[in-house]
Formats: sequence, C-alpha cells, structure tokens
Amino acid sequence: MKLALDHISVWSFEKAPEEIQKIADQGGDEDWVVFVPKEFGFGTCEDLEGWKPYWLDVMDSCRQPVVITVDDGIFYVGCH
Repeated sequence: MKLALDHISVWSFEKAPEEIQKIADQGGDEDWVVFVPKEFGFGTCEDLEGWKPYWLDVMDSCRQPVVITVDDGIFYVGCH
C-alpha cells in the first residue's frame, strides 16, 4: 500500500485504503481511519505506541479507536 509519510492522513472508512478496510473488521461499524506515519514517532512505530493525536479523542464519542500497527506507521479506526 502506498501511503504519504510526511503528514497525517484521514479518510472516511469507505475511502480508506482497501488493505486497511480488510483487516479493520469491526462488524461493519467502522466510520473513519487516521494514519500516523512512524516519522511522527521519531522514526519507529514503537515510539508511537501509547501516543495518538489528541484530537482523535473528540472525533469519536463511542469508544477508543482500534489501533493497527504496520511497517510505515499506525492506523486508528473509529467505530460506533
């Protein structure tokens, strides 16, 4: 999957990369996807673990986003 690694990307779930749609199976309740490149964690995904953009907490009032780590960064999937 080709991702921009110089900025945070946000999609509605239907517009997110197909690879993420396939592995983010939350029973059809997925609403949005945010990708944070590992460069935001100073070069590694481990640096990003436990960190997320503060505004993710106000994007979804139902529950914490699902976290999916890939080689290039971390995906957050909001569900209802």
